[in-house]
Amino acid sequence: MPGFSLTAVIDRTRGLTRSANNSGSGMRILHAAAIVAIATLIVRLFGMVKELMVASYFGRGDELEAFMIALLLPNFMLSIIAGGLNSSVIPVLIDLKVNQSQSEAQKLISNVACLGGALLLAVTLLLALAAPMLLPVLCSGFTPEKLMMTERIFYWLLPALFIRGATNMWADVLNADHKFALASLIPLATSLSTALALMAFGSDHGANTLIGAYFVGSIIEAALLASALRREGWSMVPRWHGMNGHLEAVIKQYWPGVASAALMGSTDVMDNAMAAMLPAGSVAALSYGNKITSFVLGIGAASLTTAALPHLSAMAAARRFADMHALFWRYVWLLLLISVPLTLVLIAFSRHIAALLFERGAFSASDTAVVASVQAALLLQVPFFFVSCFAVRFVTALRANRIMFWGTVICVVTKVVANWALVPWFGVVGLALSTAVVYVVSAIYLLYKTTQLIDASRGRMP
Repeated sequence: MPGFSLTAVIDRTRGLTRSANNSGSGMRILHAAAIVAIATLIVRLFGMVKELMVASYFGRGDELEAFMIALLLPNFMLSIIAGGLNSSVIPVLIDLKVNQSQSEAQKLISNVACLGGALLLAVTLLLALAAPMLLPVLCSGFTPEKLMMTERIFYWLLPALFIRGATNMWADVLNADHKFALASLIPLATSLSTALALMAFGSDHGANTLIGAYFVGSIIEAALLASALRREGWSMVPRWHGMNGHLEAVIKQYWPGVASAALMGSTDVMDNAMAAMLPAGSVAALSYGNKITSFVLGIGAASLTTAALPHLSAMAAARRFADMHALFWRYVWLLLLISVPLTLVLIAFSRHIAALLFERGAFSASDTAVVASVQAALLLQVPFFFVSCFAVRFVTALRANRIMFWGTVICVVTKVVANWALVPWFGVVGLALSTAVVYVVSAIYLLYKTTQLIDASRGRMP
């Protein structure tokens, strides 16, 4: 695997623009990534406005922390189900469109809608039954009153899991159809509904305002996506066409994807559960500290990887493995060249950023100090997260989700050890530092395995 020396970076990036211009696939990915980035920027800006309003009305208070923990389990399960579907359905769907027909692709989508809907319903019911046992464990540091409030919010939020699960499946189909802008803009609905609810009611109704806004946003997002899919000629009505080789291919890749998403998602649950054991306000500090990091990752890494997967899947279907190898390393160096300086600047100004964004209303100067430290530690992950996410898209396009699974096992073990070592010394900041450590390990593993996978695919060509 190529080294990371400064000379190598300079040599490999000197001709980067020229190489990208000479690569049709590279330019298509850049064009699609730009579309997603602009749409995501709009969504993230509105989302940031929403977060500023939430911070102003709720600070790091009990009602906000109860809402965050109540949302944790549904979001965790959603990330597992949706993450597994995204990495397993899109490559097979594009292969069908490239090498067979739209009707065969529609049969696959109808089958997946059946299985996905049944899975979402089962998980929703399971969480409803398991909540009395799970929430006290997650909220072990909460007072009895705060725990009761968390349970109440949880049951109100739980039905949204089914709605958002369907929405994520529909967005994947639009992305596979290269309709990136529409799928990326849909999350505006929840941010706008929350902002409007806060403007209308403030914190007078406590967490009920946030619950209602979340539900309204979920329903609007689902309605908009359903309408868009109908216009594109897709039907998301569940219809069972029987088991076939294409569905078997999806299922084969789905379970490693689910396992990977479950293991990696468990680190968020672990962090929030540990934060709940720390002094009051730690859960909120971890959430606020992640806002800028998630903003950067959403616009950069998420935009590029969302745009890349359909194109990479088409390249894999056409067996253009040599082009994939060259494209992979061009983008790795580009990502590092952009993300490392950006990360250093954001860390240097972390305190000023936190104060500018959050310090008003119920959010005090002491809150700013805690959040700024958490934010700086979380930002350390940015370059490594960029590289890891991009490598994962190559693994997914080549239908080798087993690599993701074993990488996730390594990352979870790393997370447990890092939390155990860092939290006693640094408190909630230690949770953020351990996340950065995880993505360093992830990037190293995925760089090696992705290069190995592409070379192996080239070797299997007739």
